[in-house]
Amino acid sequence: MKWIDALKIFNKDRPSWCIPRKNSLEYKAVIDIMKGKSKAKKTKEFTEGTKGQLTFKSAIDKIESREKRMRQYLRNKKKFRED
Repeated sequence: MKWIDALKIFNKDRPSWCIPRKNSLEYKAVIDIMKGKSKAKKTKEFTEGTKGQLTFKSAIDKIESREKRMRQYLRNKKKFRED
């Protein structure tokens, strides 16, 4: 499981997006979710259009777009070195 997927599960019941600091209890909980050690419970869904839900969606979109751009950059850099 990827870090972003574990964060989605970790933040599912929170009203706003949270990215925990390294070595905090929340960080360790996300790592446990990634490794499959944590049994994350399904929680209630947000009602559509709330501030927390919109913040959550926009944060995930930003992180995913950054990952996509970074992968493209690294791919292009690798092609440049091969030429």
